[in-house]
Amino acid sequence: MAIPLPVTIQFFGICTHIQPSVIPPSQPADWYHRVVLVNASDPPAANPRHLSDVAPHHASLQLTRESFSGSPPETPWFRKTFDDGRKFEWKLDGVVMHVESALPAEQPRGTAPCIPSLSDHMQIRPDAGRRSYEEDPALASCFFNFAPVFIEPRIFVNAAIAVTTLFAEEPTLVIRRFRSLEEVCIPLSGVGEVSLSNIPDDTSQDAPQDFLLHYLALDTFPDEAWRPPNEWIFDCAPHVRTTNIPRKLRDLTTPGCSNSNYP
Repeated sequence: MAIPLPVTIQFFGICTHIQPSVIPPSQPADWYHRVVLVNASDPPAANPRHLSDVAPHHASLQLTRESFSGSPPETPWFRKTFDDGRKFEWKLDGVVMHVESALPAEQPRGTAPCIPSLSDHMQIRPDAGRRSYEEDPALASCFFNFAPVFIEPRIFVNAAIAVTTLFAEEPTLVIRRFRSLEEVCIPLSGVGEVSLSNIPDDTSQDAPQDFLLHYLALDTFPDEAWRPPNEWIFDCAPHVRTTNIPRKLRDLTTPGCSNSNYP
């Protein structure tokens, strides 16, 4: 039997961690934990009342050369957007992802402390909305599904992000096109990190109000949507140690660029 290899996955920016309990009963969940990267390419159009001054965000996958084997794949629906021979980036435009044959965590935890919870600041907790379960690229850029997993919090500059390490004998990142059986499979080496991000193309535009994009994943956008204050200082988790920071992410990251939990 082969020795299981580690796969470290980290999420930067507007990545909403949701539990099956918030998915409507009409949409049964076959996963333990899901990370939703909403389509935030045009925030004012998505919600002009609350997002009129929020910059567009775009979802990407980034891998380093040592983290996978073979040639970097590319298809019309999984398009490579950067390649310098050391780092590779793909646009996420309506895909479901998972790590094939990952071993379940012995003590799983989907909701990590330190990562802000949307429900902590809501009197009524709506179900997750269509952007959390409907395979429509106009609504969601990516769903990352996990079997029982242990999610850990980390800090990047001054934003809370999520990191998890899975183990699999032959780890493979599987990317499936929405509403299709078409797949891309990337064999992983057990070295380096898999980085997903949902951030502005120009991260100097990162702003505290960006956090409001998380509420697009819910069925109802609250009238008094909460976001971390400008002066918020995260000191509740270790700083992330990685060689695979998304290439467009600068050291200006504010609390508004944090992940979130729901509920």
